[in-house]
Parts: sequence; structure tokens; C-alpha cells
Amino acid sequence: MKIVIPVDNNSMETGICMSFGRTPWFLIYDTVPEKIWIKLPVVQDELCNGCKKCVEFCKFNALAYVGKKLLLFEDVCHSCGGCLFVCPEKALKERDAFIKLSKAKAYADCDVDAPNLHLVLAQPSEPIVSDYFGLPNAVINNDECIKCGLCSQNCRFDAILKENGEYKVNPFLCEGCSVCEYVCPAGTISLIPAKAGEMKLFENPDVFSTAQLMMGSGTSGKLVTEVKNQLKNRVEEEDIVIIDGSPGIGCPVIASISGVDMVLIVAEPTISGISDMERIIKTCYKFGTLIAICVNKYDVNLTNTEKIEIYCATNKILYLGRIPFDPDAVNAINKGMTIVDIKCLSGYSAEMVFYKVFKLLYEN
Repeated sequence: MKIVIPVDNNSMETGICMSFGRTPWFLIYDTVPEKIWIKLPVVQDELCNGCKKCVEFCKFNALAYVGKKLLLFEDVCHSCGGCLFVCPEKALKERDAFIKLSKAKAYADCDVDAPNLHLVLAQPSEPIVSDYFGLPNAVINNDECIKCGLCSQNCRFDAILKENGEYKVNPFLCEGCSVCEYVCPAGTISLIPAKAGEMKLFENPDVFSTAQLMMGSGTSGKLVTEVKNQLKNRVEEEDIVIIDGSPGIGCPVIASISGVDMVLIVAEPTISGISDMERIIKTCYKFGTLIAICVNKYDVNLTNTEKIEIYCATNKILYLGRIPFDPDAVNAINKGMTIVDIKCLSGYSAEMVFYKVFKLLYEN
């Protein structure tokens, strides 16, 4: 879930925009923190027969059937309710979940970049640009619509409204979940492709594949998969491919670690950093991938760094070292260079981690 602050007429307001999937929720803070309630499915294992109809229906890859068990990735779920409709055994029910909001200083950041995927850092070149179509938008044929209202009643995103006797879809609110298409008895609703961003491929001669989502689009997981596929088509015979994944455990992260041999978790010695580290470790366990950890800016809190090292030792997780806070790293970036282009402590430490990663890859 990405949190950004909306900007209106070049002025920043005290508010927050939560991009939950492709639906932006614009909220203005009150004096008391507000709770937004959503519905999340719960799997009843004793009723599930493994038909996978819910997995096939889910447009957000929030469900997976692994080891004769249905798994739910709550951070990916869009709460559309579609899985409940299609389950023949009624093995899914729902529970209430809330997002707690607190006051925060407004800032502007309305651009969404997908994780970068590359073999080695490519030199600047003219990219091959292609449109990316994410989840589709629903379209209603009002000439054949029987005006039953089931589409509007079952849309949890308030994307379908009745105006002047006709039902219309707001494309900015539509999540492309296809629930409306499923419940429409007249078959007058269809889903059409909607441009969600652009993909870019650099070749000069090394390969660098990346993409950018349009603001408000939430199909980041699918986009990362497309970025990976775009790269695979160009470098099928290469030994090493590096994926620069985003923080958290949401759609782009799950898509990034799917099918990889190893995940290097870069943790930071803060309370939130340790919490995020533990969450991504649990996610990686579900994929059965090799996990290793290094600590960035370890010297800003030595106590928390030691907690991370103890955690790794206790849980038998590979620990690859520390990278210090280094002002020279900022100076290098400002000059368009990397920390390995100059002689600095952070660059040396990062190189040590790099060599350990490759040693582990070739050993396993």
C-alpha cells in the first residue's frame, strides 16, 4: 500500500491519499485518528476442496493454492468479494479489518515507479517503450441493460452509479475485479483493456528493464511480472539476473521474489525496519527461497543492529554483513556516481556483501 499526499493548485493540504489497489481514498484528518474498515476473506480449510476457482477468478493474485492448501496474501487483496461469489463450497467467509490513520506532515509524491530489473547497470540509451495494460475497466451496454442494479449493489468500490436512468462506470474507481460482470444476469457488462503505464527496455549492449505506472494504477505486481518477462525474452542464456525489489510485502514484492533463487533483504536498524524485515522473511518462507540479510546504516543504532544479528542467528538465517552510514555516498550520488565508483567505506562494505551473495549463489 502506497501512501502519498495530494497536491491541489500547487499547495499542500493536510490530508492523505491511500492508493489501495487502483482506488485513491482522499481523506482529511480530524482531531482524532480515523479508522477505515475493509473486508478480507478468511479460508475455511475444512470446506475447501482445492478446485482453485477462486484462484483463477482473483485478478490481483491474492490467492494461491500451494501444498493442498489455499493461501491468502492479505496485503495484496483488494477486498472485492469476488472469491466468495465463485467458491462452490462456500469455503471463504469474511472478517472486518481496519486501517488506522494518524496525523502526518503533508508532502508531495504522486509518482509510482516499479522496481527496476537488470543484469548490470546499463549505460544511458534510447529505450524501447511499450504501453502496459493492467487490469481492465468495466463498460456497461445500457441499450441492453435490464436496470436490475446488481452491478452497483455488489461493487465495493462505488465505481458504478446510476445517472439519468442509466448505469455508468467511473474508470478512476473501477478496480477491474470483474465482480459486476459475474453478477450481471443480462451479460451487458464487459471489461476492456486500460492503459496503466509504460514499459521501457534499454539495450546498450547490457539489458536494463524497467517500467512506470500511471498515478492511481494499482497493478504493480502484474507490471513487475511483465518487466521480468520482457527481460527474459532478451537474456535467456545469462547466468545472473538482479531484481531491485521495492519495500514491504505487497504486489510488486511478491512478483519480484517469485521464481528467484535467492532474496537479499536489506534491513535498517529501526523499529519499523525490523518489523518490515520480519514480514518479508515470512513471505519468503512461503516461496521456499534462499534468504540472506545485510544491515544498511548499521551504525545509526547499534542496539537494533545487534537485535537483527541475534534474530538471524536464532532463526538460522544467513547474515552477510553491515553497511555504515556514509556521507560520501550522498556526495557520490549528487555527482551521478555510485558508491563503488569512489573509495568510501560504504562502497567497500557493499562490495563485500556483493561477493558473499555471488558465493552463496554458486554454492547453492
